[in-house]
Amino acid sequence: MRDKSKGSTSSIKRNIHGDLEYTEDGNQATLRKDIFDKWSYSDSFGNRVEFSSRTWDRILNRLGSEKEILWYFVDQFFYD
Repeated sequence: MRDKSKGSTSSIKRNIHGDLEYTEDGNQATLRKDIFDKWSYSDSFGNRVEFSSRTWDRILNRLGSEKEILWYFVDQFFYD
């Protein structure tokens, strides 16, 4: 998905490893699952959040999808 608004370009896509990546004007955020099935969010601002499986399940239940979880954290850290 690509979006152009207010002169900036953003996109969200899955990379070859299955991670979700968001980019906007040179900044990026990633939501990934490691080999131990642990999820984490990280971005180019230096933020990093790791989730226990129980917390991940609760967030997924609340927000509905991995993409919505990524959007939630992008909104929190990019547009604060």
